[in-house]
Amino acid sequence: MSVHDKYRVNELEMISKQLKQFFGLDFEIDHASALLNNSHPGQHHPDNFQLLLKAHNARKNNTNWQRFTLSEQIDYVETAIKLQTLVAPKFEIEVEVSVLNCLIERLKNVY
Repeated sequence: MSVHDKYRVNELEMISKQLKQFFGLDFEIDHASALLNNSHPGQHHPDNFQLLLKAHNARKNNTNWQRFTLSEQIDYVETAIKLQTLVAPKFEIEVEVSVLNCLIERLKNVY
């Protein structure tokens, strides 16, 4: 993997962690084409990565999905955050849109 690809992996990991830290949502890095898929195993490469909520990633398991487009990935993250805003006060989570916008910009740069 190139240095740039390693940077992309690291940045996706950090974005995932910060979505949890600042919004209380468990996002994971998913291999769109699963590494352990028996018929068509995917590769461990940032071009095969996408962010999924932990519950969705567990349900996806070893199946292959078409990787989200950048637009779909952003929509997925923003929709999850929008849903979180409904319960955020009950969990004492402050949803700060400017933080989300920064994370989305970083995602655009590495996706």
